Amino acid sequence: MATRRSFLTSAAALLAASHALPASAFGALKEEMARTLSIVVGFPPGGSGDTMARLIGHEAQGKIASSVLVENRPGAGGRIAVAYVKDASPDGRTLLQAPASSLVIYPHIYRNLAYQPLKDFSPVARIASFEFALCVGPQVPESITSFQDFEAWSRTRSEPVTYASPAEGSTGHFAGLMIADRRGIPMVHVPYKGSAPAIQDTIGGHIAACCNVVSEVLPHIKDGRLRILATTGARRSEFLPEVPTLQELGMEGVVAQEYFALFAPANTPENVIEEISQVVQKAVASPAVSERLRTMGFIPDPSGPAALKSALEEDYQRWGTVISASGFKMIE
Repeated sequence: MATRRSFLTSAAALLAASHALPASAFGALKEEMARTLSIVVGFPPGGSGDTMARLIGHEAQGKIASSVLVENRPGAGGRIAVAYVKDASPDGRTLLQAPASSLVIYPHIYRNLAYQPLKDFSPVARIASFEFALCVGPQVPESITSFQDFEAWSRTRSEPVTYASPAEGSTGHFAGLMIADRRGIPMVHVPYKGSAPAIQDTIGGHIAACCNVVSEVLPHIKDGRLRILATTGARRSEFLPEVPTLQELGMEGVVAQEYFALFAPANTPENVIEEISQVVQKAVASPAVSERLRTMGFIPDPSGPAALKSALEEDYQRWGTVISASGFKMIE
């Protein structure tokens, strides 16, 4: 069952927000102000995606709707929420907040997906991006402190190196596959149900390495329980600027970077999408939200519908090529 929490606003706050809007924007939105906007999230309350949606909802309230609800519809790796929004009325009152993988990776690995990402949704705004980190734990000798060391060590073993990711078919899974393929390193993927157990088993020495979101491994890198070898972004992580990217290590084009974004059902009027997008982009760029996102390990990365659409199309094709080459398919 869906879980809803409402961000309610007082009459005084609503009046103040209305005066802050340009006259043209307020005119276009005044008939919608009494209605509720729902941001649907495919994960339980309390997680980073949920927290992000609530930050955006708080900032958007009183500007595009009198109240904003974050509606949690967890399950199936976020696919339940995506399918739900696909079937919602295209009036701009129901939005999906999801990681890009739901739209650019899932279509290539699930045989019976209930949506077509490039046809069933209208991009609204990108919120924040994040990259992954390749780390090793105590199963790997302490003398291994760089990717080059790790690569050389892996070739001396009689058995393939194991690496963990949060789930089968996750971005971390495919990042590891790309590393193994590009460098010819014998690596075996071990999928987990979430980042926490994948990281804990790496720390516990049951798995040699893991590929997880930077924000999730950062505390364990700082306390010395994990050693980071590389990050997967197009450029160095702002949280770990001393750590090289895979591309810097000679793996040109090996990039695994995700982002959270907002989407509306297909056929939502363009003027409605643009109005919502402008509010969201301003919210993300605000000092309060920007700083909060960074404390969560995300990089504020606001962009509008056109840029988001272009990124989705490019990533859809790129991940399709990677996944096709891997031969991987989910059973479902």
